[in-house]
This record gives sequence, structure tokens and C-alpha cells, in this order.
Amino acid sequence: MNTLTDTETNGMAIGSWETGITSVTISGIIVLTGSQNCSDISNLTNSPQISKIFKNNLNNPNTAPTAPTNLSSQVSYTTVTLSWSAASDAETISSTGLNYNLRVGTTPGGCEIVSPMSFASGKRLLSERGDIQGLFYNLRYLSQATYYWTVQAIDTGFKGGAFAVE
Repeated sequence: MNTLTDTETNGMAIGSWETGITSVTISGIIVLTGSQNCSDISNLTNSPQISKIFKNNLNNPNTAPTAPTNLSSQVSYTTVTLSWSAASDAETISSTGLNYNLRVGTTPGGCEIVSPMSFASGKRLLSERGDIQGLFYNLRYLSQATYYWTVQAIDTGFKGGAFAVE
């Protein structure tokens, strides 16, 4: 396992980190920001502020998860329960490690009701987990109409798979 050493991080004492995945190069990036050599949190204004960017040069591409299957909807009074079967992913040990993004619209392919924060291709607009951690979602108090919906799986590397067929 590779770790960042104190030398590499310039002795950063207080700070934060964020990760991002660039789909073009399929490389992981980590950005560290914070205060250098500051052991006294009350004296942050006098401590030099630093940022460092690290790139993962390993050639281990993250493949996208499969699309969820068996989409189903059930209406009960004012609630519509949307459910599906779990997707799978080559790099995720258990399907319970996957999370899901829902898209609901009033037109085919639309997202007027729930936006998935992904392009129609499945490419994510955010580097974070999907909003749904299970295999169903309840929508409440929708107006009576025809709705179109689909769902995509997102793996632990925040890569989105293809959307299921509406």
C-alpha cells in the first residue's frame, strides 16, 4: 500500500483533502490543502497556507458497474415505490458497496422530477456517492401523470454505469 509521507506533504499539520476521478486519464487525483507546520490551531493566520496535488500513475482502470435490472414500480395512495435488482462491478467486492442514482422525468430521458447529476451516457457530474444506498426509492405526492424513470449504479470509485432501460 502506498502512503503519503510527511516529506511529501511538507509537514502539513491541519487541513483537508478531497479526491476526484478524471475519466479521461482514468487516474486518481488527491488534493491536499491546509496550514504548514501549525501545531496551534488558534494561530492559523500566521502559518503558511499550502496546497499539493498528487496523481495516481498506476494503470488500474476502474470499469463501470453494470446497469440495474428488473425495474419495477408500485403505487400505494400517495407513494410510488421504485425498485430494481442490484448491479455488479468488477472492482467492487459486494454489490452492497454500490449505490444508485435515480432519474425521473415527465418525458422519456427527462429529469424534470429527479436529476441524477449524470449525463445520459452515465458519466457522473460529481465525484461522490449516489443518493440511494439501497434497491428502492419512494416518491411521494406526485401529480397524476405519466412518469419515466431509470436508475444507474455508482461504484466505490464514483464511476457511474449505464442507466437501466426506462
